[in-house]
Amino acid sequence: MKTYRSQSFLKLDSKQILGAILAAGIALRISGLTASAIWYDEAISFEAAKLPFFSMLDATRFTFSPPLWGTIVWLSVRLFGQNELGLRLPALFAGISLLWMTYQTISDFRLSEYQNIVVIGFAAFLPYQLAMAQDGRMYTLFATLYLCAIWFARRNRWLGLTACSGLLLYTHYTAIFYLIAIYLIAAINHLSNKKHLVKIFASGSITILSFLPWLGVYISTLAIESPVGPISIKSLLIMFYQGTFDGTITQTPFYPLALVAIFGSVIFGLFFSIKMVFSLVHEATRVDSERPLFARRKLVHYVQLTLFALLPITIMVVWSFVWKNFLYYRLIVSTIIPMIIWAVYNIAQSSKLRQLNYVLLSCWTVCILAGIVLWSPQAKTGDLHDIANFVNEQWQNGDVIYHITGTSYLPFSQYLGNKPQYLIDEKQHDWLLPIQLQDRFGIKRSSLESIPYQRAWIFFSRDGLISQQANERAQKYIHDATLIGVVKAWRFSSIEVYLLTTHVSP
Repeated sequence: MKTYRSQSFLKLDSKQILGAILAAGIALRISGLTASAIWYDEAISFEAAKLPFFSMLDATRFTFSPPLWGTIVWLSVRLFGQNELGLRLPALFAGISLLWMTYQTISDFRLSEYQNIVVIGFAAFLPYQLAMAQDGRMYTLFATLYLCAIWFARRNRWLGLTACSGLLLYTHYTAIFYLIAIYLIAAINHLSNKKHLVKIFASGSITILSFLPWLGVYISTLAIESPVGPISIKSLLIMFYQGTFDGTITQTPFYPLALVAIFGSVIFGLFFSIKMVFSLVHEATRVDSERPLFARRKLVHYVQLTLFALLPITIMVVWSFVWKNFLYYRLIVSTIIPMIIWAVYNIAQSSKLRQLNYVLLSCWTVCILAGIVLWSPQAKTGDLHDIANFVNEQWQNGDVIYHITGTSYLPFSQYLGNKPQYLIDEKQHDWLLPIQLQDRFGIKRSSLESIPYQRAWIFFSRDGLISQQANERAQKYIHDATLIGVVKAWRFSSIEVYLLTTHVSP
């Protein structure tokens, strides 16, 4: 009886801990939802959402994203207003759903109660997971749909699997890498069952056919040169850091510790993963094995977990090495929670190196606590609000606003009212603001010399993506101008703001 009571108490206690973690994670996601200004990536979807529906779909062809998220934001801003709340509520709902699906996934992969608490703690408190739930972008929705698709795939729920897979394709162009993992996991359930494999083929075919209306846009996007530099082990490690801690502890002594924790978790996870596969294969193929069927089921289960965690990121990395690199940290964010589940499961299997668990977990705990303390919703866009308010307060008749890049035009245009704004008449980088999108958003392009003004507020984003000619023109414009302020933020390059009181001569 004492044992029963003790076990019941422990079970109740672990549920209470999980409940408290989930509640705290939800509270942190809600807190500060509208605190930061709208930044460039959000502003793309936001500007498109202001258009009539079919105009929004047309504009989406040039935003380098499929139309699902744009459609969701289009509906949201009409229900909740053209403001930060209307823009970010879908991401908040997706972020809360992601927490729930993480809980469902760890139950599905049969982690222990201790492992459940660790994984949920990561999902609830990693700074970038908090930030994603407050960002008017599609990445939280994409991560949630991936977990949902895996849940359906492991249960042979064909309707749910097909629906989630189709929605993934319409959420982000990297979906194809995740679909490979999803359908392999579904196939492994019953590899020798022909009817099962036919259903998988049918589900995959329907998913691909559903994307045909947007396939042409997808192919044209592949042809655009990515602004991301060559990939390396170092850059990949930094991507994982950004996808977990955002910019919270970059300038602190905890930064090297975070890199060590990430690198150590991946390396030891891989080591124990290889060891486990060999052990399970040996057990499943032994002639004198007492439980060969159990060992085979466990092997299938573990292979599914490994595919779930590692296959999408592996294919994306290989693709980036052999063809051209397109990876940046936001594109690998959907692999973070699957990799955490995989790493926690693997490292916890080593009873002989139990101290390793405690060392790695201690490193992660210290860094996450530091990240939570330093995490700020406002830091995403820095002092953008304050600079915009300053310009509004100091505005005079005859003033104009002049932007060197679209990365300053779109965010600041949300907060400067109907003031005359212009974008330099140079070609923007194709991945940022193509001409077609400028036209649909009604952006005026001009040289500063041809604009009549008394004073010019010049916004210069130091993102390094403008041409040499555009940079030379910008340097000429700001040569006699006064630096008013600099917007420094986690999500984008610094934006310098100058005030020019003398007219630029042609």
